[in-house]
Amino acid sequence: MTIHKPTPKHSIRIASAINLCIMLSLAWWQIHRAYHKYELLNTKPQGALHTNELRSANQLENNQLVHFHLPINKKNYFIIDPAIYQHQVGVELVATGYAREIGQSVIIHLGWHPNRQAAQRHITTYNEQQGVKGLLYKPRGKLLQTQQLNTNWPRVLAYLDTASIESTLKTKVLSYAVITESSALYEQLNNGHILHLGITRHICYALQFIAFGLIGVYYSRQLSTSKSNICI
Repeated sequence: MTIHKPTPKHSIRIASAINLCIMLSLAWWQIHRAYHKYELLNTKPQGALHTNELRSANQLENNQLVHFHLPINKKNYFIIDPAIYQHQVGVELVATGYAREIGQSVIIHLGWHPNRQAAQRHITTYNEQQGVKGLLYKPRGKLLQTQQLNTNWPRVLAYLDTASIESTLKTKVLSYAVITESSALYEQLNNGHILHLGITRHICYALQFIAFGLIGVYYSRQLSTSKSNICI
């Protein structure tokens, strides 16, 4: 049985194809993020949604105003560390509250805090009667990245991630989170100018990835041609 080893020319073509696929995947990811921010930008403000009006996720939308009165879990909560807000490094507090209306837990982003001690003090003073006001936001996660959480409470997150919270709590979690004030994320959701800049940035990144992929194809062809000429 004869085993044919790949020639340098074939190896170059394979590497070029793999590079093109990766670059196009990254470009699609950036386009998807740009479209997500475009949706946020075009969501029309409306009256606040209250707890007794809470329904399934397919009836909700990004940037929807909410005012929820939910009992939150003050012992088992999450921290996003590090988190930057107004050029200061701190943490963001993420809790969950059970909504009987839908039989699911709801992620409640309770803003930025200078340190974990301040975040702990904030969650212990949470008042269910006052509830929380904020905007709905559907976290998208990150491409090709999963989070490995610590085993002690509070659990530390690198970013807001519904799947990690759901698997940790071992309970069904609503795909939308409530984002309250005093955080960079809330300002992004509430500021059209920031969203415009974000859309432009993601489109530029997408074009860069496409360019890198095409440049790789071009140079691989040039290299293949030069190797063919050498062999001749």
